Amino acid sequence: MIKIYINILSKIFKDRRSDVSLFVLSKVILLFLIGKIISKLKRFKTKKNSCLIIFPPSLGLGDLIILSRIVDIIKESNYFNTVGVANLAPFLQIKNKDVSFSTLLNLNYIYSFENFIFPSPSFVNIFLSHIIGQNKCKGYINKKKVNFKDPTKYKIKFDDPYFFRLKPFKYFFKYRKTIKPYVWNSRDRVKLELSNSFQSIERYKKNKLSNKEEIFVVLSTYNFYKKFRPCFSKIINEINIIRKESKNFNLILLGANASKEIAYNSDLEEKIKKSTKNIKISNLTGKLSINSSLEIISQSNYYIGANNGLANVAQMLGIKCKLLFNGPEKSKKRKFSEYAKFSS
Repeated sequence: MIKIYINILSKIFKDRRSDVSLFVLSKVILLFLIGKIISKLKRFKTKKNSCLIIFPPSLGLGDLIILSRIVDIIKESNYFNTVGVANLAPFLQIKNKDVSFSTLLNLNYIYSFENFIFPSPSFVNIFLSHIIGQNKCKGYINKKKVNFKDPTKYKIKFDDPYFFRLKPFKYFFKYRKTIKPYVWNSRDRVKLELSNSFQSIERYKKNKLSNKEEIFVVLSTYNFYKKFRPCFSKIINEINIIRKESKNFNLILLGANASKEIAYNSDLEEKIKKSTKNIKISNLTGKLSINSSLEIISQSNYYIGANNGLANVAQMLGIKCKLLFNGPEKSKKRKFSEYAKFSS
């Protein structure tokens, strides 16, 4: 019995990514509860026959991208008059003119909907659905099976690509198109480049405009879990392969503003400098928002990554990339772009 309690406590208090920390999860659950109380007291008006697609905070950037087709599935089903999406990074999904996007912290927005859909398993779904009302919720509420009748009796398998989670919704809502994620074309990327969110980075801007033959390669190989990180020698080898294409080679290191990731990229930068001569490196780790990182990746010539969120961003943007997979997860779970090559 004591061992059971120790295992439970170790799972609760284990080291977590910042986006799935106990603080963030507890904050969202508490806000949903407060919102429920306020909506009852103030009698919030709900939109008739409306549906909100909820991506809980426990899902990473890759999950938001890989499950983005759920928006089309729900919208094109014509089951609902109004469709909305709520997650912690709404800008990662291409916005349909008839679909509204908001964060999970906008309580007035969330409680203006009548129905709710959870497109991916998460233990947070259990708490949120109980607060909202389970009779209003469809999808992965508990465990890895949907709570509505699914003619395929589909159950998630470990080796299935992530977008297979949308199969039950495809059949239930009679969606006839692909459930693979969007891959942007050059026109989409040009529209993104019109934003001014990264223009203050004068060195990058100057280099890009000064020589059209320069190659810009973005590198982001950090994963919170060590078992998913590729070894430095493998990363450097990939850099040297691409570097043969041009003498004017610029390497941009990207990463989150987290002490462990900053230290990892600093160490990697030193290793690259020692093993590769005359290389231009811009270490922007911790200096950019996700939105700005997305913009820089969209304008790069190539991307080298690992099993992390920005790797899925690179795939979504249609950038040529090499993703170095390490650890138990197989690359076919994450691959959805023809421009991405994987090395396991």
